[in-house]
Amino acid sequence: MHQHLFFDKPICTIDFETTGLSHANGDRAIEIGMVRLEPDGTLIKWSSLINPKTKIPRLSQSIHGIDDQMVFNAPEFTDLYPQINSLLHDAHLIAHNAEFDVGFLAHECLISQLPVPKYDLVFDTLMFARHVFGLPRCNLITVSERFGIPVNNAHRALHDAYHTHLIFVNMVKALKESIQVQNTTELKELCRQSMNTKEVSAKQALTIQDSINEQYCLEVYYVSGDPSRPLIQRRVVQPIHSDGYRVLVYCHLRQAERSLRLNRILQMHGPCEAS
Repeated sequence: MHQHLFFDKPICTIDFETTGLSHANGDRAIEIGMVRLEPDGTLIKWSSLINPKTKIPRLSQSIHGIDDQMVFNAPEFTDLYPQINSLLHDAHLIAHNAEFDVGFLAHECLISQLPVPKYDLVFDTLMFARHVFGLPRCNLITVSERFGIPVNNAHRALHDAYHTHLIFVNMVKALKESIQVQNTTELKELCRQSMNTKEVSAKQALTIQDSINEQYCLEVYYVSGDPSRPLIQRRVVQPIHSDGYRVLVYCHLRQAERSLRLNRILQMHGPCEAS
């Protein structure tokens, strides 16, 4: 099995470039990029322009650089479906803002009167960046840069699909090494819990207040927003005060007071010994 992942099934990252932002308003897919990683480490990259049978608005052209002439002789979605279906078959689907890409996939299948390919679980790197890692800006370029991935040709389907793939692999690796997320079920549960912000905040508030009252240390795994620092850091801290957004702590690693953003704390455990 690939050393960075723990999936018993392939993962397949997908990205669409489109004529606009809403298939409900008649927008169509004009390019697809897909990256499939097998459990043995085999990597498959594939992309194609798509003839949408409609004009591409100039505003959209200015974003991805795809014009009407480029797609004039491109295959239609129906022609590409067998390859799309093959790459997604029995795989976990990965996307950055998955609602967008899954929505366009389903819409194009509906127009072509074809069944939506049968993939397994969906993992959204946008949701992970926002809710699990608590990053301040979560567009694909910013998240790529935070994970040390150079951005060269953004807003083309294969480029964005591959970058999303790399982001996801690095996210999984970081979570596995820091807080010992061991399998697909635990990964989905971590994301579910992180998105339930009221529940998370309530648990954090109780743990922090108890630590303050009883004067004991907490072990925290904290996501740094600074690209020059490791993504996830283990710290042993003594909470001093919390306003519900940040917590002021004494950090034993740095031997100084620090302010930590609560939404960047992946986990906290206590009591623990100062170290």
